[in-house]
Amino acid sequence: MPINLNPVPARIDPKVLAALAKPQSGNPFSLSEKIEDRFREMFFPDAASINFFNCSREGLYEVALNSFASGPVLIGMNGPFSQQWQTIAKSLNIDSEIIDTAFGSGFDEDLFEKALDEESYAAVFLVEIDPFTGTQIDIAALSGMIRKKLPDALVIVDCSASFGSVRALDLKSEADALLIGSEISLGLPPGLGTVILGERANFKSIGFSGTGWSLNYARQFRDIHSKSFRSLIPFQLLNALDRQLDLIFLEGIENRIKRIVSLSEKMKGWADANRFEIFTRPQFRSPTVTVLKKPLPFTVQNLTDFLSSYGIIIGNCPDDMRDDYFVIAHMNQTTEEEITLFLDVLDRFLADYDTKKSIPVVSKLSSQ
Repeated sequence: MPINLNPVPARIDPKVLAALAKPQSGNPFSLSEKIEDRFREMFFPDAASINFFNCSREGLYEVALNSFASGPVLIGMNGPFSQQWQTIAKSLNIDSEIIDTAFGSGFDEDLFEKALDEESYAAVFLVEIDPFTGTQIDIAALSGMIRKKLPDALVIVDCSASFGSVRALDLKSEADALLIGSEISLGLPPGLGTVILGERANFKSIGFSGTGWSLNYARQFRDIHSKSFRSLIPFQLLNALDRQLDLIFLEGIENRIKRIVSLSEKMKGWADANRFEIFTRPQFRSPTVTVLKKPLPFTVQNLTDFLSSYGIIIGNCPDDMRDDYFVIAHMNQTTEEEITLFLDVLDRFLADYDTKKSIPVVSKLSSQ
C-alpha cells in the first residue's frame, strides 16, 4: 500500500474508507444527531450548534462569510487558505481586508494590532494551520487581542488542517465559530463541511440572514425539505466520520497529539541534519506538516519521481513555491515506521544523487 504523505487530500484509513459503503438505516437524521453528541463529548462541550454541510472547504468559507459578515471583516494572512477567504469575500462583495505579511511567515503582530485599532470589524477570519506553508498561529493569543480591542467582533477559525491533530479550541475564550473541511486533518474524502458555533456566533447567526448560503435557521428548515443539492446531508461521509471518531477515541486524543508531535520532531530533526531548509520560522511551525526547501540543484520533480518508485507520495506547494518546496504531512494515522521508511528513502536519494547524471530510480526497496 502506498505511503501517502500529501496533506490535501489527506490519506484515508481503510477502515474509514470502508465505512462509506455502510447502508443507511432508520431515521437518516439520527446519525447526524449521534455525531453531534460525539463532537460535544470528545471535543466541544460548549458547542451551541453543530451543522453539517455537503460542501467543500471553500463552501464553508462562503457559509461563514454569508452568516457573519454583517460589517467589514478582517482576514489574517498566513498562506493560500487565507487568500481564498479574500477571493470569496470579494466575489460576494463583502468589505474585507487582509493582513499584508510575508507569505507563510505567520503573523506580524504589530500589523495585526494596527488593523484592529484602525477599523471596527464585524468578524475576524483566521486559519489555524496552513498545510502548504507549515504555518500555525496562536489562536488563543490573537483571540485575546481581538476581544480586548473589538469585543463585539466574532472570531471565525478554519481548523481543517488542525482538527484532531492539535488541542481543540475553546468555544468560549478562543473562538466563536470553527470550520472543518473533511479532506485534510480529519482524514476523510472531500465533501463534508462542519460548522461548530459557540453561543455568541450561534446567537448572531439567528439574527443575520446574510445574502446567500448561510446558517439562517428559517432557510435551513425550508431547505431540508427541498431537493436542492446543498441541503442534502452527505450520510456516507457521516458514516466515515463516525468511524474516524472511533479510531480517535480508541487511540485517545492526547496520545494522538503526542504521536503527531513526535513525528513532526523526527521529520524536522532530519531536515536540520541534512541541510533541508524548513520554510516556516520556528515559532510558527505546525506539528501536522513540514514544508521543506531542497538544498541541492535537483528538482522537486526528481525527488517526487524517486519517491514514487517506492510507493511514497508527497505534497506539492502552490505558485512560486512549487519548484523549490515540497510538503510532508505527518498527521491522521501516519506511523513512526512510515516516517522512518520515508527518511531512509530520502537518505538513499541524497546518497545516489549526482549532478552530472540523472537520478537513479530503484523500483523496490528490497533492491538496496
